Formats: sequence, structure tokens, C-alpha cells
Amino acid sequence: MNLTLQFGRALAIAAAAAVAATFAGYVILLEQQGPQPESLATALQGAPTWLLAGLAATMVAIVGSVPLRSGRVRRTVLLGAATLLVAIGILAMFSIGLALLVAGLLAGLAACVEDRADPGVPVSARRRAR
Repeated sequence: MNLTLQFGRALAIAAAAAVAATFAGYVILLEQQGPQPESLATALQGAPTWLLAGLAATMVAIVGSVPLRSGRVRRTVLLGAATLLVAIGILAMFSIGLALLVAGLLAGLAACVEDRADPGVPVSARRRAR
């Protein structure tokens, strides 16, 4: 495994850690608002389901992309997660949006590094295949 590929995977893991930290921070933020909840489930009842589902999905997708062998699939997963994180970050700008934008940037950078590490089929080979 070359150094560029290792760096791309490290960026992906950092993006997943940033999403996990943001998720935990959002739960803490919800617990601090209003009366003290009886449990974590009670605190999460006030959270938008789409937000929690989006954060969980991107975290699972990023972590799941790390062991993949195919560079093309890994890039696609990372770019999809980065796009979703940036979109949620813009929508949640006044609470946890900045942290999600940073996580999306890390996932996007990981996809770009993956592209340089494993560019896929060379252009000359595609021309010969025609």
C-alpha cells in the first residue's frame, strides 16, 4: 500500500471521527436545551430524524469505504458522503453546521487523494478499447 493511499484512508478515518464527534456534540446540545431528559432516547426525540439518519449513514459509509479495494467505488462512496455532509452542514449552519462542513471537506479531500493514488484505467487504455 503506497503512502498516498494510506494518507487518503487516514483522511477518511478523520472525517468519520469528525462526524462521530459532531453527532455526540449534537446529542449533548440537545440534552442541555430545556428540562433535563430522563434518558438519551428522550433527548433524541426532539432531534430531526433525517439529520440523525444522515449523520449515521455518512459515518457508516465513510468507515465502510476504508477497507474497500476498488479505488473507483471508494471514491464514489467518499464523494457521496462528502456531498451529504456539506448539504446537512449548510442546513444546520446555526448549530452544528461548521463541524459538518469540516467533516465534508475531509471526506472530499480523502476522495481526491484516492483519485491520485488509484486513477483507474489510463486514458491510453480507454482509447485502445474503442
